[in-house]
Order: sequence, then structure tokens, then C-alpha cells
Amino acid sequence: MKSLTILQIVLFLALSPRVDAQVLFGSIVGNVTDPSSAGVPGAQVKVVNTGTGQTSDLVTTDDGGFAINTIPPGTYTVTVTASGFKSASRRDVIVASNSTVRVTLGLEVGQVSERIEISAEAAVLKTDTMDVRSEIGAADLQNVPVPVTRNFQTLLVTVPGIAPPRDAHSISANPSRSLQLNANGTTAQSTAIRIDGATAWNSWLPHVGGYVPALEAIQNVNVQSSAYEAELGYAGGAAVNVTIKSGTNEFHGSGFEYHSNQHLKARPYFLAPNRGKDKRILNQFGGTLGGPIVKNKVFFFGSYEGTLDRQSSFQTVVVPTVAMKQGNMSASTLPIFDPMTGAENGSGRTPFAGNIIPAGRISPIIRKIVDLTPDPNLGDTNALGTNYFSNGSFLYDRHVLDTKFNAQVTDRLNLAARISYLDWNFLNPPLYGELGGTGIESRGSYDGEGLGSTLTMTYSGVYTVSPTVVIDGYFGYTVIDNAVENTRLDENLGTDLLGIPGTNGPNRNYGGWPGFAVTGFPTYGRAQNNSPWGLRLPQAQYVSSLAWVKGKHNFRFGWDALWMGMDGNEPSGYPGGFNFNREVTGTVGTAVNDYNAYASFLLGLPNSMERRTRVITGYTRTWAHSLYARDKWQVNQQLTVSLGVRWDYFGVPTRIDGQGLEIYDFNTGQLKMCGIGGLPQNCGFTMSKKYFAPRVGVAYRPTNSFVI
Repeated sequence: MKSLTILQIVLFLALSPRVDAQVLFGSIVGNVTDPSSAGVPGAQVKVVNTGTGQTSDLVTTDDGGFAINTIPPGTYTVTVTASGFKSASRRDVIVASNSTVRVTLGLEVGQVSERIEISAEAAVLKTDTMDVRSEIGAADLQNVPVPVTRNFQTLLVTVPGIAPPRDAHSISANPSRSLQLNANGTTAQSTAIRIDGATAWNSWLPHVGGYVPALEAIQNVNVQSSAYEAELGYAGGAAVNVTIKSGTNEFHGSGFEYHSNQHLKARPYFLAPNRGKDKRILNQFGGTLGGPIVKNKVFFFGSYEGTLDRQSSFQTVVVPTVAMKQGNMSASTLPIFDPMTGAENGSGRTPFAGNIIPAGRISPIIRKIVDLTPDPNLGDTNALGTNYFSNGSFLYDRHVLDTKFNAQVTDRLNLAARISYLDWNFLNPPLYGELGGTGIESRGSYDGEGLGSTLTMTYSGVYTVSPTVVIDGYFGYTVIDNAVENTRLDENLGTDLLGIPGTNGPNRNYGGWPGFAVTGFPTYGRAQNNSPWGLRLPQAQYVSSLAWVKGKHNFRFGWDALWMGMDGNEPSGYPGGFNFNREVTGTVGTAVNDYNAYASFLLGLPNSMERRTRVITGYTRTWAHSLYARDKWQVNQQLTVSLGVRWDYFGVPTRIDGQGLEIYDFNTGQLKMCGIGGLPQNCGFTMSKKYFAPRVGVAYRPTNSFVI
């Protein structure tokens, strides 16, 4: 175990599921039989997308079987004609992405001009796939009550094996408000989300998704949780595949608005007795529109969702009493010892007379902070406890846009493009006003302003070489770009106001307050030592595959390439922090309390100090490649066997300047800089090229209502 940095990235790649091209599309398989239930060879099969008019023609095999791969999600009509038989049609065959639908049509003796039409029933069983999966359709997403913010992930609690999804991180780190998902007892890092096939990770925090589309934009959600076929790799707990709606030959639109405010909520339990409920206004609104650009050829779909959150937030915390701010600690039941007395090891110290610190001993630097510290305004203002109520106005705006275009360029070539975009910002006032402190609203975490965007897209194409050979591929790209700035960054408060050398500078990111952490009290000044920060997470993926139907065999071969980067500055600057504990004004063998900690603060005697200087910018890049082959063999009308193998290779990450990453050697206690000082770029850390994963699956259907 050598490297935290490299191992974290490699394990993230190894445990995170990725989606291949088939996830974007679906398949229809079936059999055509005569009145004796024997297969009808050479029958003509026509598959028509009723929404877009897209048509595919097939011919049944010697045993009456047929299969069509890589078709867009939608509603289809399957029609069969054969000499000497009446034609037969099955309408309303619903094909979802990443699904295989079986259609069996029985022909009756008669003239082809005679026709039998059957409406398809909803598929209850997955008859031709070996994996364990669940589907959540558009009707469920729009009709099942979803909590405020209307995130589709809340409905994943209905999927067997997935624990109740839960919130994770602040708005700045997780602006899409993606939920943390744990599936089948695995870590959240092994459950990933894809939007129309494109990776949508937050690679800095891989246990949450990087983008959550609007609820109205989603056609269906497909969740695979085990027994994956060769097309799907690196899946631990579950792979959540989201498909965005597409336009059809008919115009369809919708509009919505949801409103919530404080009058619809219970009064917070810890709110001061003499206060009414604080303002909380949440509005979510938007709409969708889809339809044809050129009938039967080009289609569009668009969705917009806006979220405006206005809240009067509050915190109840501990601040020093007026007497304490003057150096009077007489309310303490324990003595306050003078650290300038006694032995070097802290023994034999003399307590301050009456537990009062002389005015001349109070640090003039700390006095400036004390003068800005608010007095108690809650409960017993002369007692140390939860005695201060602070409130402020929190603002959070989020705008989500999902668009999709589909084009049937020729009878053989179909193209699609999806572009989704998130824009967000928040304003979070600090706890102590001009003195800083943590953000008043816990969801924002940081004080000041946060802003950023997420752009994610998928471009896909399907080319039908012949009725039995189809080539498909897609390119996906996602980039998350977030930043947080603290209040008063443009002021050098550490050097100019407090007069502490070496705090602020050399640039604006080191501006504002240093941090003063006193045990038992919320931090004054800069409350976080990892802000301000900026984070850019680009990722790209290219997947291509070939599907070939040969008799009873349905072959698929594919290549999957993933490129991922992390451009992180956390923090991008930090003017320093000072920590004050209780023991500085204690003595050996004597108990201490929070009065001791505040006395240490007044004396200006920190027990530890820190300052962070950014020398290396965290720009890292890495590649992963996969190859797979799979044969789905239709042994007979009841038995399907899937045989496949997948090969994966994970590259060792490097920095964009060609330098390697850093490795901490636990054996020697040394931090090795890969690519510097004679060390190789990978520090000797290599990845195996022998990761082969065989896949075998069987689906047996003794009857139409029973599948093993």
C-alpha cells in the first residue's frame, strides 16, 4: 500500500460502473410460429417506431426467430407477413433503453391481405436478459409524489437492494443535490449514474452524481444491480442509467410550478420562543416541448427547470459573555492558570487572582477580534451556553436545461445529440457578520458566494450495414466547474487590520480573515481551512460496438475508452489559522473547561498555528480502456445463453505537465514526487494488463409466465 493519491483514483475507476453503447438503445427479439407452434422461416418482419416513423425490415431465421438490435427507446409496431398466412401485427410494443423486449407472433392460415392486430401487454418478466434490473418510467416519475426539489433519485428507494438515498455534502460541493446511493451492501462509490450513456460522475466525490436532470425531462430510469453481461463493466453495487426524452412526429409540451413556504411547515423546535417562523420560500418551475423539425426525419426535445430558494436562516451558538470579553472568568468553577508561571512542563502554575486576566495581559491583536464579537442575545446572557441567535438571508438559484435532437439522416443512418446544462449560485452570510465565521446556512457550508456550472452531452450514431449487422457508437463529455469565495477576500485583514505578518498574500485568494478556532466556540474569521477553492472536473468517453445476428447467435463486440481529469485547487489560498485549547491556561493534574480555552485566546497564546501555501496545482489526467465480446445464443424458443468476456485496463494518472503524482511511502515516512529526482513518472507503480472478466448467463422460459 504505497499511495493514497493514486490508489484513490484507481480504485474509483475500478469500482465505478460504466455504460456501453447498448445502454442508449434497446432490442426486440421474437419468434414467428404457425398454428402448430413450429417456427416460420423466411417471414418478413417490419418494425415501425410509431412516434418517429422509423422503419426496420427483417427476415426470420430457419427456426422462425428474429432480432433487431440498437433501436431508440420508443413505442413500436411489429408486423409479420408470410406466404399462405394472414399478416399479424402487435401494437404498442414499448422498448426502453438498455432493455430487450420479446415479441412472439402466431400466424393463422389465410391470405396475406387478411390481418390480425394485437395490442401488446406490458412486459412483466425479463425473458431474454440475465442481469437483475428495475425500471422506473416517465409515468412513475411524474405521478408518484416526489419530495421538494423533485429529484428522481428519491424514487430509487423502490428498487430492491438500494438503501434509502440520502443527502450528501454542501451545495458548493454538490450543486446538483445528487443523493448518495448504496446498493446491495456496497460502498456508494460503486454506484454510478449515466445520462444517455455519458458518465456523470463527480469524480472528486465519486459517491454522488455530477448532474441530475429535471424530472420532466426523463423518459425512463434503468437500474442494473447484478449479473452484468460483458457490455457493462466495473459495476459494483448498481448502474443507474437515465434516458432523456426524444421528440416525435407530434408536438407535446408541459408546464409546471411548485411552491413551498414557511407557512406550510412546522415551527423549528429550537427557534427562540419569542420568534415567529423565519422565511423559507422555494419555487420550482419550468416546462418541456418536443416535436418534429422535419416530419419522420428530424426531431427535438427541450426541458427547462428553475429553482429559486430564499431562506431566512439562523444558528444558535455559544459566544463569550460580556464579562469574559473583559477578561473576567470568575464564573468558572475551575481555576484559570497563568501560563507565564510554573515549570516548563506546565506544572506548578499560579492561578490568576479571582480568575481575572489583567487588562494589560490581553493581546492587542485579539482585542480587535473581541471588540467585533457579538454579545449574547439569547437566554441567560450572563451564563456560558447556547446564548447567541444569529440569522441572515440565504439565496440559492439553480437553472437546469436538457435538450435532445434526433435525426434519421438516411434509411441506414440515425444520429442523436443531447446537451444538458446546470447553472447555479448561492449567497451565504457569515455567522458573525463582518467578523466572518461559518456560513449561516448549513447547506451552503461556506460563508460568502458559491457559483458554478455543469455541462454534459452525448453524441451518438447508429449505422445499419444490413438487417443483421449494425454499427453504433457515442461520444460523451461532461465538465463540472465550481468555485467558492469567502467574504472580504479583497481586504488583507490579517496583515492590515490585525497586524499579523505572514498571513495575507501573495494574491487575492489569501485575502480576508485568518481563522481563530477556540475550543468550545465557533471559529472566528475564516472558519474553513479549505476555502476559497475552485474545482474543474472534465471527463470524456468514447464507445463503439458492432452487433451481428447470425442465425441463432447475436454477437456484440465493443471498445470503451474513458478519459478523466481533475483540476483542483482546494484551497487556492489560505491566510492561516490559530488554534486555542484549554490546556494552555491549565496546569498538570487539574481539570480544565471552555473558560480556560477563551482565556488562552485573550492572552494570544495559540497551542498550534498553520498556513497553507499552494505550490503545485492539482491538474491530473488518466485513461482507461476496455474491450468486450459477447454471444447471446438463442438455443431454442425457451432457452437463451449469454457467453462473453471483458478486458479492462486502467492507466496510472499523471499531471498535465508530464510529472507524476505524489506517493506517500508508509514504510519510510517519505513523500515521493514521481518524475522528480530520478524517480520514474509512476514511482514504480504499475497496473496489470491481465484484467479479463468472463461472463456467463442463462435465461430459461418453461412457460410464458415463468423465467429462470
